[in-house]
Amino acid sequence: HLAPGLSGGAPSRTPGRAGADAMAVAKARPKRGSESGGGARGAPPRQPAETSTPAAHPPSAGQHALGDFLVMAIWVAFSSVFAEVADHVHIATGVNEVALNIVLLVAGLAAITPVCDYFWGAILNPVHNVALLLRGAGGGVATNIARMCGQLAGAIVGCLLALALVPPHHQGKFHLLSGKLKEGLPIAHGFFAEATLVVVVNLFFLYMTEGGLQRTKSKALSALAPHALTVVVVLVGAEFTGPSLNPTLSFAWNLLYQRHSMVEHLAVFWAGPLAGAVVSALVWRGTGMRSARDRAAGRAARRALGRGAGSKPKVA
Repeated sequence: HLAPGLSGGAPSRTPGRAGADAMAVAKARPKRGSESGGGARGAPPRQPAETSTPAAHPPSAGQHALGDFLVMAIWVAFSSVFAEVADHVHIATGVNEVALNIVLLVAGLAAITPVCDYFWGAILNPVHNVALLLRGAGGGVATNIARMCGQLAGAIVGCLLALALVPPHHQGKFHLLSGKLKEGLPIAHGFFAEATLVVVVNLFFLYMTEGGLQRTKSKALSALAPHALTVVVVLVGAEFTGPSLNPTLSFAWNLLYQRHSMVEHLAVFWAGPLAGAVVSALVWRGTGMRSARDRAAGRAARRALGRGAGSKPKVA
């Protein structure tokens, strides 16, 4: 932004005008240490170098759906062998098979978490999308529908990958992965079991999305709480439905093995989890379980409404 002729080398001089040239150069040359304040007289000030990086754009609905699809496919194919591995280890060592399944599940969830973060914050369960949508977060209706479609497609592709990659003699537990209502248990009991467990899981999920665990002083508690909840949910749900808690996973595996009747599949493994998601969001919004940020925003909104209602119009 310097004046022409001063941005390069020294200006040229003609004989007999050395003094005039020197005075002109001295006037035009900026003083030492004043480069940040401007250049020659009349020239615009020099702009400082841009050091801040542009803000990253939030992921689009397509990116979210793609991330959910990819991570769901990876997770379904990866987790399909957990039950088979636990069975083989149990036979070889005598360690309790249920405990082995829980250990493998917890380890798998810990391993897939950074993968979800990498793929635009992927979500593996549509009940979380329903809860976020009703809570007023997580994007609009179209975004969440796209994500749920990506999750369903990813679950189906993951099942097909597992069938193609895992040797047939290690697929003996695949039919159990869709979940199944316990023999003799009424459908209504399965519905309430899935719904209740989803309420617990979703309330904890909403608490995590608000940074609740980051505010916990105990780092050990922050790290172990999700895994402890997983253990409790699996142990309780095993007495009723498996448990499933994920409609897309149940649908994908049942599509291959047809273990559910139509009524059982829709009522227990779709209506139950989705009803639990709705209830958890309503409980979150209707009670004091919201975060301090949500409560502060609500108080500010009520104060603004109060000021608006109490203000009197000015008389000209």
